[in-house]
Amino acid sequence: MEFTAWLENELAKRGWTPADLAHAAGLGNSTVTRILNGGRNPGPEFCRSVAKALAEPEETVFRQAGLLSPLPADENDLTLGALLDIVKRLPRDEREELLWYADARYKRWREEQSENTSGGTLPANAAP
Repeated sequence: MEFTAWLENELAKRGWTPADLAHAAGLGNSTVTRILNGGRNPGPEFCRSVAKALAEPEETVFRQAGLLSPLPADENDLTLGALLDIVKRLPRDEREELLWYADARYKRWREEQSENTSGGTLPANAAP
């Protein structure tokens, strides 16, 4: 998705106007308007300010702006990206708890898959 479309979508989700974003990000209204109109490309400082205002990871905004390379196809899954963004924000002890849960959930899923397939084996596309 093009950066301006992404940013407009983020504003719409929050019920914000460009002026609301400018205020929250500490940017001038004209700066936000020029970027939304395609008259200016977003730079690193703009992206950092927008990330902070939207409470989004800088990496997300930088990727949307084309300032970072896109993720490989398997890492470009929106679910994975959202999970990664959340995990990055957690303190270490909370990440460890989340890892424990994810591991337990994965093991349960594998058991369910094994029970649901004939012969008790996992599907060919399931990770070991």
